[in-house]
Amino acid sequence: MSFQISRTAQKWFKGIETQAPFNNTSTMDFYYMCFLVGINSGKNPSELQDGRTFLAAGVGWPTSYTESMYTIIAMFLESEITRFSIDRDNKENVKEHVGKYIDPSNPMKLTPHAIKIMDSFSFAGFLEIQQELEAPTQVNVLISEYSKLLNKYIS
Repeated sequence: MSFQISRTAQKWFKGIETQAPFNNTSTMDFYYMCFLVGINSGKNPSELQDGRTFLAAGVGWPTSYTESMYTIIAMFLESEITRFSIDRDNKENVKEHVGKYIDPSNPMKLTPHAIKIMDSFSFAGFLEIQQELEAPTQVNVLISEYSKLLNKYIS
């Protein structure tokens, strides 16, 4: 199993996909932008609608994300521990819960269940972005508005 992004999200970002810096990047960048809003917004993940796989199964993370994959996984795990109100002081409960998501033998280092939840967070983030921002036509406007939106949830 590999990451999926909503076709609707891909269409929404279409106006900037040929502009720098997105012209030399992958769909993973848009997925990750949505994922960050999704896990930080406090909203529950939304079941992915009209999903499209953008990474081949078994390949692993895009090269530009291999250095940060463990940070991304840690953010995801933290959000799941918080979402399920797992007592961080109870190491056995944390280990049991986190075990549902980690698969060291998988190139993604995640179970199919974890990837599905991450896709759902990314979709929830996209829905929030779509509700709060206009479909982008200029990268500088998107980055400015996106950072304000993300900061609203992080602050």
